[in-house]
Amino acid sequence: LPGKIQVYVCPCPLYSVIWDQRFGIAVDPTRNTAFSLYNHNVNTTDQFIVNHVAIMRNFGYAPPLLTEGFANYFGFAAHDMKEILASGSAPRLEELLGTYSYITLDPNTADRASATFVRFLIDQFSLSKFQKLYAAADDLNLADKMQQTYGQSIDQLDALWKNYVDTLTISAETYAGYANIAEQMLDYSLLLEYSTACLELSSSRADSVRALDLIKRAHFFSGDYYSATEVERTLLALDTTAAMEWMALGTYMMMNGYYAEAHENLIRARGLDSANQVINFNLALYNLYQDNEQAAIEILNNNISATKGASAQGETRILLANLYKDSEDESTQQLAERYYSEAIVGLQQALQVRSSSPSIYMWLGIAHLGLDDTQTAIADLQTALFLETRPFYLGMINLWLGKTYLASGDNESAREHFATVLNLSSADYHQREARQYLK
Repeated sequence: LPGKIQVYVCPCPLYSVIWDQRFGIAVDPTRNTAFSLYNHNVNTTDQFIVNHVAIMRNFGYAPPLLTEGFANYFGFAAHDMKEILASGSAPRLEELLGTYSYITLDPNTADRASATFVRFLIDQFSLSKFQKLYAAADDLNLADKMQQTYGQSIDQLDALWKNYVDTLTISAETYAGYANIAEQMLDYSLLLEYSTACLELSSSRADSVRALDLIKRAHFFSGDYYSATEVERTLLALDTTAAMEWMALGTYMMMNGYYAEAHENLIRARGLDSANQVINFNLALYNLYQDNEQAAIEILNNNISATKGASAQGETRILLANLYKDSEDESTQQLAERYYSEAIVGLQQALQVRSSSPSIYMWLGIAHLGLDDTQTAIADLQTALFLETRPFYLGMINLWLGKTYLASGDNESAREHFATVLNLSSADYHQREARQYLK
C-alpha cells in the first residue's frame, strides 16, 4: 500500500483530536495520520492503527466489522476469542453488522470477534471474495451483500465462524511469536500468559528452553525476581554449561539480597566464559555492593583494556569514573572526566540507532551527573523515567534522580525519588542505598 503514515504517540489525549474512546486511538485516513497514547498506564501504539489508516485510505469506508477486522488480521485475537466462546459470552454475528450495535458492544469482545470473523472469511473463502464484499458493503446492506458473496445465511456464517475459531489450533511457535510482540508492546502480563501457553504446548527441549526464557523475562520485567530466579534454576537444570544463565541467576540473587549465593553463581559464570565483559561487569557490581571497591576497580579496568568485544563499555567507564571522581589524585580525577566524556559520546551515538531506549538515557544522566551537569542529568533521567516501564530500572532511575536532585540542592525532590525506590519492586541494593540517603 503506497504512502507514508504519520503516527503521533501522545502522553495523554490531545484536545484537538477526536479520539476513539474504546481503544485510546484516533485515525484520520484522509491525512494518512493516526494518534496513539503512551505512558506508564497505557500503550495503544499497536500495528492495528497503521493497518486501519492504510485500509481506509486505499479501500475506502466499510462497516467497522470489516474495517477493524481486516486491520486486525495479523493480530492474535484467536487466543482470546476461544476463551470468549468457552465462556458463552460470544456475540451473535447479527449484533456485529450494524455500526451502532458494534461500537456499543464490549470493546474487547467486538475487537476479537471482528478480527477472527474477517480472518475466517479470508482464510476459508479467499481474500478476493472479502475484497469484493468490502467494496460493496455499507451500513444498510452489509447483511445482504454478505449472504450474496458467500452464498450462506447470516446464521450459517455465524456457526461456521465459531466452529472455525473453536477448532483452530494454536502452535507453540505462534504463542512464542506473539509473546515477543507482547514484550515489545510492554505488556508483561500478556507476555507471561502467552509464554506460559507456549511452554504447555512445547514438544521439544528447544521449545521448552525458548518458552522458559520468555517466562523468565516476563517475571523480571514485572519485578518478580523470585519467580525469575526459580525459572532460571529450571533453565540451568537443562544446561549447566550456559555461562550467561549462571550470570543471570547471580544477578537475580543479588536483586533478592542473597549476595553469597550470587557470588558463587557469578564466579561459576566467569569460569565458563572468562572473557565475557558483561559477566565481569556484574562481578564488579557485586564487589561494589559488598564495599570492595578495589576489586571492582580491577575488574572494570580489565574490561576497558579488553581488545575483543565492546559489551558494557559505556557503563564500565561510568562506573569506574564514579569510583575515581572523588580521588585526591588530580590525574585520577582527570581520568574520571575522560571516562565520563567517552561514555557520553558512545551513548549519544547509540541513541542514533535506539532513540527511545530508556537505559541509554539513564546512563547518560548518570554520566552528566558525574560531570556535575545536574540540569542535563535531570533531563536525561526524567526522559528515561518516562520511557521505562520495568520496575528494576524504574528503581535505578529514581535512585539516580534522587542523587541528582540532592546534588542540585533540591532535597524535597530527592526525598520523593528515594521514597519511590522503596515503594517499587526495586533491587535489594537499590533499596538499601535509597534507605541510607533517606536516613
